[in-house]
Amino acid sequence: MSTIDTPTPSSLDAAQLQLLEGWVQLADGLGVPRSIGQLYGLLFVSEHPRCAADCVSVLKMSRSSVGQGLKALKALGAIRSVFELGARHESYVIEPDLGVLLLGVLEGRLLPSFEVFRTRV
Repeated sequence: MSTIDTPTPSSLDAAQLQLLEGWVQLADGLGVPRSIGQLYGLLFVSEHPRCAADCVSVLKMSRSSVGQGLKALKALGAIRSVFELGARHESYVIEPDLGVLLLGVLEGRLLPSFEVFRTRV
């Protein structure tokens, strides 16, 4: 576990919860799993890097869902790993350039769908 105090869902303030919900709604609109929206939203509202165990604790998601979601977000370029002195775990922060996230979603999800459609037509 991180040495940084990890808020529980109830300790996230109303503004943080509202932002997190906004990321979930955006994920729904883009056809991205809600769990990925929740993970990105939590990292977005967090003041400090988060490890997988933090995400599991705060979001009440399974370790497997968190691990898969973090892997997917990292592959999209939406998050990156950060070094924390003495930590035995990998911690993550968002990539602050939202264009990177949108480009990752376009290249990773939408363009392959269009390619399948194009080859069928």
